Amino acid sequence: MDIDEKVKIFYAEFKNDKKYPALKFYEWHGKLTGSCAMGRDSFVKDHGIDLKKDMLTVIKFITLTENSYGGTIINKIKEHYQKS
Repeated sequence: MDIDEKVKIFYAEFKNDKKYPALKFYEWHGKLTGSCAMGRDSFVKDHGIDLKKDMLTVIKFITLTENSYGGTIINKIKEHYQKS
């Protein structure tokens, strides 16, 4: 699946103003960017994110990840949400 298709599926799954479990975003970051679990685990630890308890909005996910690994793809998601 190409990145534009992945962005469309992400957009369909996540509403802008709703909170979702951090674990969903953790999984989606891997799907979107190809990031490995070890890298995502390190990111989560460095940012004090509890995958079992924390809830995030799309905006929070974008803000946390747009300047990290796969940031260009995250910015495509950001652009998609800004258009709507």
